[in-house]
Amino acid sequence: MSHEHKKTFRRSHEQSKSDGGAAPVEEKDLRPEEQKDFRQDENLEAGARNLSEAEHKKAEPERTGQSEKSKPAKTAETDRSVAEEKSAEPQDKAEDGEAARYAKALADLENKEKELAEAQDRYLRLAAEYENFRRRTRQEKSRCYEDAKADAVKALLPVLDNLDRAVESGEKASSEESKKMAEGMALVRKVAIESMEKIGVIEIPAAGESFDPELHNAVQHIEDKDLGENKVAQVLQKGYRCGDQVIRHSVVVVAN
Repeated sequence: MSHEHKKTFRRSHEQSKSDGGAAPVEEKDLRPEEQKDFRQDENLEAGARNLSEAEHKKAEPERTGQSEKSKPAKTAETDRSVAEEKSAEPQDKAEDGEAARYAKALADLENKEKELAEAQDRYLRLAAEYENFRRRTRQEKSRCYEDAKADAVKALLPVLDNLDRAVESGEKASSEESKKMAEGMALVRKVAIESMEKIGVIEIPAAGESFDPELHNAVQHIEDKDLGENKVAQVLQKGYRCGDQVIRHSVVVVAN
């Protein structure tokens, strides 16, 4: 096919594609040599279309990037603030968690301090009760001892009273034998008094002393100018005491 004939074929072919109502030229309607040129032209047109589509796709990201770059500064700042808020959220949550743990630890510490104060109060109360118990126990033991000692002395006082009567009777007797017996009784009474003094029991002074209702038991009242007011004129029965405890009051006669 000559060069001029090829140009004429291409123009007719392109015109047939551009005309909407005209029927396109088909390969079977051409001669063999024209069919080869027809196929070459079709391949060239397909390659041009593919190249155009590739260039269009390549240019699309560039236009998108340019549009992204052309965003206003306010939008960028908004995105940055949103990002900062998102990054600050974990920190705020961590701070809230730390504050909650601190509050819980503080509440636990206050509860422990309260329990410790209650335990100390119970300990002090228990220690005070135990000290009171020890004091009461000592006092009860001492009182029991004093009471037992007083009961024992009371049981022996009639013996001392009989010795006193025997000594007085012997001193009044005229015979030598009676006086010697009285002296012996006096020695026995002296030893008994000394033994009682060793355990803290002493005779209550009465004759010539002022009357004391805590120590003396007055059974008679007389008038005696030789004695002062409320003086003990006579002792009918001797009294004894152990410390501050009166074992037996002195039975006396009070003058004036």
